[in-house]
Amino acid sequence: MVRGPFWRTWWFFCLVLLAGAVLLYVLDRQRMQRKATLEKMRSDISGNLHGEVNKALQNINVLSEIARIKAEKDPEQSINYINEIHHKSHNMIISMDDMLWTIDPANDNMARVIDRMREFAEALNNRHGVRIYLQAEPGVERLRPDMNTRHELLLIYKLVLRVLVEEANAPETFVQLGQDHGGLNLGIESRRVRIDARGGRSIRLMEEARARAASIRGTLDLHSDEQGSFILFTCPSIS
Repeated sequence: MVRGPFWRTWWFFCLVLLAGAVLLYVLDRQRMQRKATLEKMRSDISGNLHGEVNKALQNINVLSEIARIKAEKDPEQSINYINEIHHKSHNMIISMDDMLWTIDPANDNMARVIDRMREFAEALNNRHGVRIYLQAEPGVERLRPDMNTRHELLLIYKLVLRVLVEEANAPETFVQLGQDHGGLNLGIESRRVRIDARGGRSIRLMEEARARAASIRGTLDLHSDEQGSFILFTCPSIS
């Protein structure tokens, strides 16, 4: 009896079907895991925004009530409270805009992130009469960080620039984006500008930036003296 080639036997066809079924199962499981991860990121970001908005609205409500009470007896103090309300409502609008930008699938690449960073730098340039120079190393624009990393990267960048420009009055700031072994580096430097380490708003903003860096397994280091200030954010993995 002459046996046919093994690829024509029933057991080979069964193995092929079984292998195909296993492959489809693995691919579908990976798809579901990616979907679950993405949903968790969206939930975390929207949850954080909800907390920020809720806190801001509560503060605005309290301040508006105080301003109403002070309106007749102390108009000058009432104006201060109204200005604070304007500041908090403006920050809330910015937070919502950042969240909506982050979850938009069209922004799922570093090229769009860099464009967003340039827009913020240009806004600070126009508002404060400073110069912010942003450079990205070749290859950075091809990176595709996940949604949460993009969100935290943008917020860290904004927090650090606010410290240097709005708090330390830095006339010039240099920003460098680079990559190293699958990770992302963000270096920000202002020469002859020292960040006040005695407390206050600068330190609170830097502590928030460090906390955000840690939330995506990154680090944020600050070196500041009479020669200038240098902040380095390092994210070991952008996937």
